[in-house]
Amino acid sequence: MADTNGKGETFGAWLLTQKDREDSVGDLARAARSDPQFPRAGSPEDVRARLRETMAKGNLFEAVDDAEADWPGSEPTPDYLESRIAEDLDEEADHDTV
Repeated sequence: MADTNGKGETFGAWLLTQKDREDSVGDLARAARSDPQFPRAGSPEDVRARLRETMAKGNLFEAVDDAEADWPGSEPTPDYLESRIAEDLDEEADHDTV
């Protein structure tokens, strides 16, 4: 069974409640709600596996990373942390060249 947050929600169930967000997590939630095979009781890895099955675009995988970081009671994965650090370094480099 997948881990739950402090409210007893699995990642998949929590993600479905994010449908009203105006960001990539909201886009992912709306797509998930229209997928009858979406792992509602699943973990972030279960959601990634479903995205791979459906041959989803890369931006949805990034949205899972963002959602995982926002999921109450969750700890960010090492991959997520590495991607955020790389983005921050890129932004700093862009500002330094201005």
